[in-house]
Amino acid sequence: MFDAKPQWSLDFIRNNWGTQMKTPLFNGSWHENWDIANFSSDLMTTSHAWCSGPTALLPQKVLGVEPTSAGWQTFSVKPNFCDLKWAKGIVPTPYGSIAVDWENNTEGVFKLYVLVPDKTTSKVSVPGNDPTKIKINNLAFDRNPAIKLLGSENGRIEFLIPAGEYRFEKSDK
Repeated sequence: MFDAKPQWSLDFIRNNWGTQMKTPLFNGSWHENWDIANFSSDLMTTSHAWCSGPTALLPQKVLGVEPTSAGWQTFSVKPNFCDLKWAKGIVPTPYGSIAVDWENNTEGVFKLYVLVPDKTTSKVSVPGNDPTKIKINNLAFDRNPAIKLLGSENGRIEFLIPAGEYRFEKSDK
């Protein structure tokens, strides 16, 4: 099932923040006004909190990283491809950084790297319907007793994983 909100978020970022980056006055900080037609350095100031939308939208809507309990002790990773072939990023938490790096290539291979900090647990959602086509750290998912298959729904397979580094790979071949 396709969720339009992640693609909307990406398009919104490209339109509003991407346009600012193309102006000669862009200095690396986001301007308070998106009216690029009237863009003038004396009319606007930079680095406003209300202009930091990509900071929240990219990790949540593209990487798919969101807390599922207070303080990030549990969180989910549900990548949303939108019109991208890859994405990567780091989300800081009180327990340490969550790193996510995914690639969805045209040959039907999906790769996902997830770093789950100590003392946390993550529900990871991988595209597909058949868990037997998923390898985690180069092994069939059921070869690692610490990884729990939660099920398959709406074209995604969900796993519960403890702290550690994981490399998921799914091939349609």
